[in-house]
Amino acid sequence: MGEQSRITAVLGPTNTGKTHYAIERMLGHRTGIIGLPLRLLAREVYDKIVALRGPSVVALVTGEERIVPPRTQYWVCTVEAMPEGLGADFVAIDEIQLCADLDRGHIFTDRLLNMRGQHETLFLGSDTMKGPISQLVPKAGYVHRARFSELTYAGEKKISRMPARSAIVGFSVENVYAIAELLRRQKGGAAVVMGALSPRTRNAQVELYQNGDVDYLVATDAIGMGLNLDIHHVAFSSLAKFDGRRMRPLQANELAQIAGRAGRHMNHGSFGVTGDAGRLPEEVAASIVNHRFAPVRKLQWRNACLAFGSLDRLIGSLELQTDDPLLTRVRDSDDLLALKALAGTQDIRSKVLGPKEVQLLWDVCRIPDFRGISSAEHASLLEKIFGYLHEFQRVPDDWLARQIKRIDRVDGDIDTLSKRLAFIRTWTYVAQRAGWVDDESHWRGETRAVEDRLSDALHGALTQRFVDRRTSVLLRRLKQKEGLVAEVNDKGEVTVEGQFVGRLEGFRFRQDVSASTDAAKTLEQASILAIRPEFHLRADRFYNAPDTEIDFTEQGGLMWGDQAVGKLTAGPEPMKPVVEAFVDEEAGPEVIQKVQRRLQHFIDRKIATSFDPLLAMSRDETLTGLARGFAFRMVENLGVIPRDRIAAEVKDLDQDARGALRKHGVRFGQFTIFMPLLLKPAPTRLRLLLWSLSQGMAEFPEAPPPGLVTIPVVDVPEGVYTMSGYRRAGARAIRIDMLERLADLLRAQDSRGGFEANAEMLSITGMTLDQFADLMQGLGYKAEKGERAKAKAQADSPTSGKPTEAPPAPPQESPDDAPTEEPPVPPMEAPVDVPEEAPASPPLEIPAGEPAQIPASDISSADPAAKDIIPAVEAFYTFTWVGNRPARREGGERSRGQGRDDRKRKDKDGAQRPVGKPKGKRPPRDVTPKSFSSRPPREQKIDPDNPFAALLALKDKS
Repeated sequence: MGEQSRITAVLGPTNTGKTHYAIERMLGHRTGIIGLPLRLLAREVYDKIVALRGPSVVALVTGEERIVPPRTQYWVCTVEAMPEGLGADFVAIDEIQLCADLDRGHIFTDRLLNMRGQHETLFLGSDTMKGPISQLVPKAGYVHRARFSELTYAGEKKISRMPARSAIVGFSVENVYAIAELLRRQKGGAAVVMGALSPRTRNAQVELYQNGDVDYLVATDAIGMGLNLDIHHVAFSSLAKFDGRRMRPLQANELAQIAGRAGRHMNHGSFGVTGDAGRLPEEVAASIVNHRFAPVRKLQWRNACLAFGSLDRLIGSLELQTDDPLLTRVRDSDDLLALKALAGTQDIRSKVLGPKEVQLLWDVCRIPDFRGISSAEHASLLEKIFGYLHEFQRVPDDWLARQIKRIDRVDGDIDTLSKRLAFIRTWTYVAQRAGWVDDESHWRGETRAVEDRLSDALHGALTQRFVDRRTSVLLRRLKQKEGLVAEVNDKGEVTVEGQFVGRLEGFRFRQDVSASTDAAKTLEQASILAIRPEFHLRADRFYNAPDTEIDFTEQGGLMWGDQAVGKLTAGPEPMKPVVEAFVDEEAGPEVIQKVQRRLQHFIDRKIATSFDPLLAMSRDETLTGLARGFAFRMVENLGVIPRDRIAAEVKDLDQDARGALRKHGVRFGQFTIFMPLLLKPAPTRLRLLLWSLSQGMAEFPEAPPPGLVTIPVVDVPEGVYTMSGYRRAGARAIRIDMLERLADLLRAQDSRGGFEANAEMLSITGMTLDQFADLMQGLGYKAEKGERAKAKAQADSPTSGKPTEAPPAPPQESPDDAPTEEPPVPPMEAPVDVPEEAPASPPLEIPAGEPAQIPASDISSADPAAKDIIPAVEAFYTFTWVGNRPARREGGERSRGQGRDDRKRKDKDGAQRPVGKPKGKRPPRDVTPKSFSSRPPREQKIDPDNPFAALLALKDKS
């Protein structure tokens, strides 16, 4: 048979289309078998042929998978699983140079020597096999195929600088995972391909790479066995590998097999080294580039004619040596080591009594050690399986179900899932053996389903760990130059093509910080490109938004809802701030200008609304001379000026000028010149912000909470309390409009002789007596504290014989109710009411400021039980004016800030009298009823500082 068939060796480097040529030749025959080195490659070729001829005539046979239709014509197999004795018209063995492999070489050598097609046989592989084939198969013909593309050496590259569409090769699982993790951080991710992966997992990982989800592939030397991928560059992370026994350097032809994966078909490729591999020797690099390697001199061989008479005879046949100088006996493989281990046990010896049992034991020993735990563990499993097969001729269903159930779990990390996949491969292999289980189709389907579930879970785990899905999707879209679709939810989260990329805060994009350094660049590029239309849509919504949706913060920030969209900066004038918009440059100048215009409109309208009285006064053309200058000072100081700062200017204003200013709401208070309408919370908050901007402060003070009459004094820059509408007085600051109301009450008191605080004073300030005393001291009064006996209720009543004073009439004022400048109602003296019954004993008169002392004799004479009564004592303060009397300037003129107590006040009859305590002894108070009459006032100069000057002027005119 072999002599009649045509035998051809198709040799050449990688990327010459040898496998594709073999498929074409096989399909030209009625039947055929092709043997491939890997299960992964077998599945790839199977899928190709099924696509050409349909699944009904194509079989797939590997150690763990068996798909054999009834009308099979073409068999795609791993080399170990190739069926013998079929008499197929065509036979092809791929990667025939593996005859020299230390582990599997004897299988390939056996196929080289014994496997033939009825009409045609092809051996596909490297040129290094030409010598051995010519010696072992003298009648073989040769076809040399040249590489389709060029392969060049690129030297050493860091992984961070690795070009796109590169494969980095590692020779251990740990190395592969470490490289993949590094690529995820720096490049967005990588696909992982290893020989131990199931075809399903491997295909899913390859798809990630082939469709552009990732630009990098990390693989073991499994990619060197015919896997056709779109790779431009191959980088070796190591130049040595562990071959199962020891670490050894890779030969030039082995490196070439892997490097040849770069530059598929007509695309040129390159190879190099990375990481700790070190530089590749020049002669090795030259050999790979020129495809010149030392020929194979020895092929691995093991005797295929086995003797099953007894265990010893079987072991002896497997250890048989060859006298062919081209062949060398393979080292003891896993199946032979397992056989020797089991043959050494007495239990196995007792069961293996004839050729049938020896054959069965050998078949069991050929189960690959997929789990890789240990030789002893593997031998123990094989012994159990052999025991079941020997005793029951089947593996028990319940035992097999328990083994599979224990593995059928998709939780865990990559290592756990990989171990379960290795374990299920053992039971998949068992289920594929004819006659080993009762229901072969059921168990083949069951093990295949578990493997598929584990494969999918492993693919998911690999992708989750080594692929930044978000970056890979965006990269692919960018490369395809497709329009990216961005979505922004109500929380500002931005997704591009369904991938979260960051947040849109106002008109600034905040990229997700979890992205790696290199991936962040891609992320930013894709994000900006995708959300640029969103910037324009958002700018349109913002431009048309009402002012109620926009606000400013105490620190000058401008907010649209809860998003910062700009800030205020100092302008040429305090009431003309400049807006700075927070907009990314990538949004474009049109968006930036639109946002800036809208913010400027907002703040301009806000100022116009809040300071309308002030601005109206500045626009009043009827104000001339000193009045217009004073109006300018009011605008410059945002409507609030301490009087002591402009005392001279106030004095220079005549009554007409003051009247014109009062029409605009200016109040000339004793302590402050202000506009009551601007003391409301909204103008106060804005005034404090505008003033802080004009002062160039780094941190702006916050306005006090609205509604408080007094606030505690803290360490703040000078001017903050004035702009807040307060005046410092002792440990607290009092609102300036309430201070003026208090000043109206104080003017009715004898500030020279001394007076006590009444209930209305405390009510206006909302203070305790001690707090009020501190406030008065801050205003320039002296507070003398004393104690006295608390008067009885009868003594305080209107019938006690003491005159009472009616409280002043002006209503309580607040920033929301503008205070008026009407003069306070003078105190009314109530007539003395004669009590119906005289008190039992006259009240004791206790001098003010002295503690009450009552003689004990008086107490005992009034009531013997009163000896045990201690009279109640109350504290009080006497306030006298002592502060801030300025010295006269040269020429007798008083300096700025002079106190109001130095000015003269007119009586109702027009007579002028000094304010304060007169010199000499104070006359006794006259409590008798009085009558008053009016007469025309004498012509005299009206004091412009008098708060009632306007009324007196009107009176003069009448």
